[in-house]
Amino acid sequence: MPELISATLTFGLVALRAASQRSSGVSKEAINVFSRVEEVCSQVDVSSFSYLGKRNSVVSELNERVVEHLNSAWSGDEIAPVSWVSYRNAREFLAILPASVPNPEVAIEPDDGAISLEWHVGYRKLFAMSVGVGTRFAFVGLYGNDKIYGVLDFDKLPREAPEIVVSSIKRLSK
Repeated sequence: MPELISATLTFGLVALRAASQRSSGVSKEAINVFSRVEEVCSQVDVSSFSYLGKRNSVVSELNERVVEHLNSAWSGDEIAPVSWVSYRNAREFLAILPASVPNPEVAIEPDDGAISLEWHVGYRKLFAMSVGVGTRFAFVGLYGNDKIYGVLDFDKLPREAPEIVVSSIKRLSK
């Protein structure tokens, strides 16, 4: 269960740093809290909590996106913030991807705060998966004029990436 502990610690540090950077506190106590948060965050190598090997770089990208979009006003509109559950689901999904699959790009979906994992190879060659707060993950692949799409129930999957996802991503390089 190290991935869950890892995700909890990482998300906690990400949220703590984001909260301290957004605060407008100016009292002596507030400044003390902010400096302590920065001290802790700067001394902790978040990647050391990760047991994801090749996925460390994409987890770092995920952490950056989450910090950017942690509050509900990240785009200036009333937009859903990224939730802890979406973050945990994305990390868990990344952890089960085989090493033969390249890292995705990470984006935050503005309508619901879900996390999008995207593999782009070229014009009309992409695979994307939406990871939200539920256990159902939607996916879509585009291969020239061919398309594939569906929904997976993450709770019912074995602790390995579904073959349809792995083969769909690998199909991009053909």
